[in-house]
Amino acid sequence: MLARPEQAVEAEQLCGPAVKVHPMAVDDLWAADSGPVFVLDQRGQMAVADLGFNGWGNKQIHEADAGIARRVAAVCGVRHFYTGFVADGGAIEVDGEGTLITTESTLLIENRNPGLGRAELENRLRAALGIEKVIWIPGLRGEDITDAHPDAFVRWVRPGVVVAELPSEDDGLWFGAAEEAIAILKAATDARGRRLEVVIVHGPGALRSDVKVDEFAASYIGYHACNGGLVMPEFGDAAADQKAFEILSRLHPGREVVQLNVDRICEGGGSIHCVTRQQPAA
Repeated sequence: MLARPEQAVEAEQLCGPAVKVHPMAVDDLWAADSGPVFVLDQRGQMAVADLGFNGWGNKQIHEADAGIARRVAAVCGVRHFYTGFVADGGAIEVDGEGTLITTESTLLIENRNPGLGRAELENRLRAALGIEKVIWIPGLRGEDITDAHPDAFVRWVRPGVVVAELPSEDDGLWFGAAEEAIAILKAATDARGRRLEVVIVHGPGALRSDVKVDEFAASYIGYHACNGGLVMPEFGDAAADQKAFEILSRLHPGREVVQLNVDRICEGGGSIHCVTRQQPAA
């Protein structure tokens, strides 16, 4: 757990002895975007790929967040390197076997990678992350601070299988972008040549009465997969919550699936996945 130095003692008290709190300057809580991307080489040696986080295209103060990847690499005692392109960590959805899903709206955009075309960007993704194939989803530019990360539409379950979410109502914008993403994924093959199995989950139809913000991230696929478990949100829509729980439980056999009320996080425009960053065993 990262915490601002002046908040580290309180964080330790709240998290308990099982969690190691590292005092570190941060600007915001979205660790999936600003944090390190861990990679393994062919010998199993770990390193940190620094995506050059720039505050979602210089939309927000990010001086402290831009240094998180480098500082976490030092804490972990692993090599740190810059990738040669700018991205938010949430723009990177990988299957671990060479396939990456991303959105054009977050990477092929002037506020991250001016003048960098698709072919050159794919070459740099291959060099930095070891991926072999990129599946591009159009996404949505300017509709949220992230310019529509792929995890707004789809998450990998395992190689060859993805879970995609459709909003409960057709708003003509995000619903249409989700339908477009699903159609692309159903027609796509991964780096191994497999057609993707696309499992659909529908978003909640209702939220709790105390939710007042428009940018609320009401998405069941904002979950975090951890050792032996999966932590996912619930939104107070009993039927939709249960259906999403059943689908994700079926897709993750052997994991204990836990639902939490994370409305205060979702009011900021993200979910559980957005405040976490996985580190592989090595």
